[in-house]
Parts: sequence; structure tokens; C-alpha cells
Amino acid sequence: MIADAEWPEEVDYEGDAEKHINEEMKNEVNNPIAIEETPVDHCFSAAASSEVVTDENHHPYSLFMTKVDIKRGEFGEYLFYRMQVIHEKNRDVYYMLNRWGRIGEDGMHQETPYPSKEDCIKEYCKIFKDKSGNDWA
Repeated sequence: MIADAEWPEEVDYEGDAEKHINEEMKNEVNNPIAIEETPVDHCFSAAASSEVVTDENHHPYSLFMTKVDIKRGEFGEYLFYRMQVIHEKNRDVYYMLNRWGRIGEDGMHQETPYPSKEDCIKEYCKIFKDKSGNDWA
């Protein structure tokens, strides 16, 4: 058994762990992790020249919520709600994209321009609170 084996030298597991951590920290500095961008919803009219806005921690202002109620009606209720804060780079305009409908379909959508990024994010947080009952964190 390994527990009964005689080791030729003392194992310095704390030193080995610290050495490994330092090597990984050097690798992170030299090779930063690529942050994957959230794709702009395909229904947005200027998706090719736009990007989803992120906060200072690189978390996107993008969500996809679903509501399923199999007791409702003959076919049940299978709904989705999509919301994104989008920056259209060519015209430097911020939009809120809202898309809703039955799961499996494109549904309806609305693109609302805002005078500033802050106004758009404020409205996004307000709608999120209304739809979910939670604060956007």
C-alpha cells in the first residue's frame, strides 16, 4: 500500500502548491483569459455593427427568461422574454432590445433607442425588476 511505502525524501506539499500557484499567476499575466462576447440577438436590425453592453466586470446586460405552465390551456403556456442593452457602433447609439413570444418561435420584438448608455441600463434594470421581482446585480 502507498500509505506504508517508504519515501526516499520528505514531500514538501506546501512548497509545491505555492510554486504551482506562482506559475499559474505568471501564466495569467502573460496569457490573459479571453472574454467571450455575448452575441447580439439575431432579430436586431443592425446586429452586424453592434455589440452587447457589459458592466465593469464584463458581465453582459443580456437575459433570456422563460415561463412554462403546463396547466394553462390546451397546449400549455411556453413563453420566453429576451432583453439586451446594445451599442450600435456606427451611429454610437444605445438600444434596448426586447423580444417575447412562444418558445420555439421568433416572436415579436421592439428596438428602443436611448439618449445615453446610463439611461438604457437604468431602464433595463427597471424592466428586469418588474419581470422577475429581483434587482439586477
